[in-house]
Formats: sequence, C-alpha cells, structure tokens
Amino acid sequence: PKPFALQAEGGKLCANCHDAKDVTKGAKLVHSPVKDGECMSCHKPHASDHKKLLASGGVALCQGCHSQGGKVLVPHKAVTDVGCTSCHQPHAANNKGLLADTTQAICARCHGKVAEQKKKKVVHEPFASGDCAACHDPHGSNFKLIARKRLGDVCFGCHAEAEEKFVKAYTHKPVLEGRCETCHDGHASDQPKLLRAA
Repeated sequence: PKPFALQAEGGKLCANCHDAKDVTKGAKLVHSPVKDGECMSCHKPHASDHKKLLASGGVALCQGCHSQGGKVLVPHKAVTDVGCTSCHQPHAANNKGLLADTTQAICARCHGKVAEQKKKKVVHEPFASGDCAACHDPHGSNFKLIARKRLGDVCFGCHAEAEEKFVKAYTHKPVLEGRCETCHDGHASDQPKLLRAA
C-alpha cells in the first residue's frame, strides 16, 4: 500500500471528519455541490488564503457558478461588503435560494428603520407581505434604490391601469418621467394612496 494514498475520493473523504448532517443541519434544500459530494468545488483540501479553506474569497467564490450579470451602477452593500453569505447559507437552508431566513427578516437586519414603517396606516402590499424583491434587486441594480427597473416601470408593472389613465394632453412632470417616488412612498405612509404628504 502507498503511505499517502487517499482513503476515499472527493466528498467521501471529507465525510470521514465532516458529517453531512452537521454540514446541512437538517435543512431541506441542499446546495448541489454539497449534495453531490463535490466539497472541493468550494474548498481547498490542504491550505488556503481564505478562512474555512475556501478556494477564493467573498463573492468571487460564488460567482464561479452563479453569475449575476456583471457590474452594476448601484451595488448592494450586503454583497460588496460582506458577500453572498450575508443572505445565503453556503451548504443548505430551508428557504428557496438557500436564503438564511425569509426575505423580510434578512432585509430587516440592515434596514430596520424601513421595517418600522409597517406600523404606518397605509402599507404597500409587497412591503406588507415581505416581498422586498418584488421591487428591489437584492444583488444590485443599475437603478437607484437597487430597483429592479426604472422606478416608474417598477410601479407600473403592477399599476398598469394607472399608467393608462395618465396618458393625457397635460401630465404632471413627475408622472410623465415615471418618478412616482416624488409624491408616493414605496413602502408605507400615514397618508392615503401612500402619499408622502397630505
């Protein structure tokens, strides 16, 4: 026998010390490399310049498989400052997309003041239901407030009937330019129709 021969290949070798149940913690959704025993797709077996023997650091490791489409003008600080694990679990989770918690709970960790707005009289439905990603791109965007599209387009995506009503000979400039946020708050307000002021 060879003195330094591997006892097993890939994930089976890792499992000699790292029990799969400890790695996945009983979560129902398991990251494909973990499920397939491909530990070395993310980890180095001997040494690394990155903690937990990761093959590369921060976002670069995840972007090897999960491309987000390049640079954005408005990056999300959770991604640029902390990395993917600020929201996602690397091995397994109980939430789709391997999210560490519900979208609402994850966003509230950093955006607590925004979450407080749920106490206002009028709460926008996507915000009330915790669907932050209906309007915002959690990875970053080319639009202010990390909006999925130009803010007017985000609003008219659900409020198409309003956009049709606004096609008149004379239209208020913010409406014409799709700047709904000039008069309306996208999260909540104490005024009717999410108006910023009465």
